[in-house]
Amino acid sequence: MQLLTENVQAAELLVTWHTVDSHAEHYGVRLGDGLRLYVDNQAGRLVLWRYYPEEGLDGYRSVELPDTEYLTLRIFLDRSSVEVFVNDGEATLSSRIYPQADSRQLSLYAAHGDAILTNGTLWMLT
Repeated sequence: MQLLTENVQAAELLVTWHTVDSHAEHYGVRLGDGLRLYVDNQAGRLVLWRYYPEEGLDGYRSVELPDTEYLTLRIFLDRSSVEVFVNDGEATLSSRIYPQADSRQLSLYAAHGDAILTNGTLWMLT
């Protein structure tokens, strides 16, 4: 896991993965313990998963992965929402989020294999 920042309040994250050479079972972005946005290589889907037990939330939504060599995600986060634009708007995902004040660490991760990140930029927003 690669920590990007300890305490994100509002940010724009732009990441590009080389999907052909990324063989991890799943890989993507985490916000604390409650939000994961990840590529599920086995299912061929991009998944937005939320887990906030104090709010009674444990669920996901997903879109089919585009059949492209590269996957670019433009992610906007603030204190209560996440917006995701896939490959310049080919698909979008959005959701309300409920992170605790002490659970706002933003990180990249890969599970059970490698993920090839070709570009990544983080902008903190005010």
